[in-house]
Amino acid sequence: VAICLEEEPDVAAATILQIYFPCGATDLATGQAYVYRAIPPTDLVLTTTMREMTKGVEADEAALGFRSPFAAEASGAFLGVSISDGTAFVEFTDDIFPAGADTAEGAQVFLSTLNANVFQFTTIDEIEYRVGGSCDAFWQRIGFEQCDPITRAEWRAQLAGSTDG
Repeated sequence: VAICLEEEPDVAAATILQIYFPCGATDLATGQAYVYRAIPPTDLVLTTTMREMTKGVEADEAALGFRSPFAAEASGAFLGVSISDGTAFVEFTDDIFPAGADTAEGAQVFLSTLNANVFQFTTIDEIEYRVGGSCDAFWQRIGFEQCDPITRAEWRAQLAGSTDG
């Protein structure tokens, strides 16, 4: 039975991150269930969140019911993020793509995890994912023809649709 709830660590002099993963009965990271990670103090919270996300779930998190769509190779796949006028430009290597990411269901699980982790930051209104500097290359790897940046409104609509059925 999945618990999908982790107690916030009581760690002084640390930055506490929330990392979103699928948990329990849903295969999607809905922005509701997350794990905490205590890291050395940093102002690069989105960057560090993405690095921690690509590491996947730890054993104690898996015991609570959390799952990661990422393979072990994804651990170093996040290269960086820049933000301009509310748009996050997130760069990965090819290792970010989990097995099955080129199927409709696999792409949905993969994107839900990425989106939940980026959109937790309220200053982000849109996300453009890239591989090798190319948004088109990212989307082609998951079965789309061309670049398709995701807006916060689209993400919210997708979440609402995923809980309706």
